[in-house]
Amino acid sequence: PLYRAFLSANANNVNIGYNLPVANGKYLVRLHFAENQVNAPGARVFGINLEGSLVLANYDIFATAGFKTATVRDFEVNVSDN
Repeated sequence: PLYRAFLSANANNVNIGYNLPVANGKYLVRLHFAENQVNAPGARVFGINLEGSLVLANYDIFATAGFKTATVRDFEVNVSDN
């Protein structure tokens, strides 16, 4: 089933993320979300940085899409540091 795996911070709410080396250029980053853990708005809110820039602040998947409902967000990103 789709949207069963997830990336989550530990209890200390440390920053987590990916580092994917790519050639310099312009990219479309498509992020898929589904809230499968909590069933209330405001329970999990986070931000997303791409190439050092905040592209999504105070994002609440449940408030956006509801419980166990997928949503997709697209972002254009310019990579200049490989």
